[in-house]
Amino acid sequence: MEGDLSWYYDQSKKTPGLPLRCPYASPDRCPRNYESLYLVDQIGGTSLDPKVIERLDKRWSGSTLTSVLAEQAPSVANAGGQFSTLNHFCPEVTYDTLGWFAKHIHRYVDEIDRDQAHTKLRKEGIDSNDSRWTWSSIRPMHYSECPSYALLLKLPEETEKKANIFSFKPGIYGISVDLQALWQWIRRKFRG
Repeated sequence: MEGDLSWYYDQSKKTPGLPLRCPYASPDRCPRNYESLYLVDQIGGTSLDPKVIERLDKRWSGSTLTSVLAEQAPSVANAGGQFSTLNHFCPEVTYDTLGWFAKHIHRYVDEIDRDQAHTKLRKEGIDSNDSRWTWSSIRPMHYSECPSYALLLKLPEETEKKANIFSFKPGIYGISVDLQALWQWIRRKFRG
């Protein structure tokens, strides 16, 4: 079924060498993952620790990888005391919290809509694992379609820990300089 684990793995297997799950699915490696995790408490999950939020806010502050427009950033809309819609989420986060790899998930507007949908699903003999038993709509997304993933492939230095410029090794002088790491540090320092 579209959006479930089997579907996700099948999507990954279509491209040789592509990992089954997103290699950037960490709040330290992807700002969309962090922005989605930050909102998980609004969809019934646990809140991030304030110290973690402070650290990650500093980590992604000024990054070219963060959403520029609010319409592009992960968001949650609430109605009747619970979330009704989530948009632009990391599919890895939606799977870990709601069981579906999706960028958009919408609840039924009310019990009437839900009951009508359930009646139709029963009549059609739709399997109980179908997402429509819980959600009015889901827009599945594989991580390779994520706009952040495309950027992360092009700008890996923003997601990786900074390399050591100087290292101490046994040798004639006992110290070495990684010129590539030094050059990347200079570029980062004066870029922004």
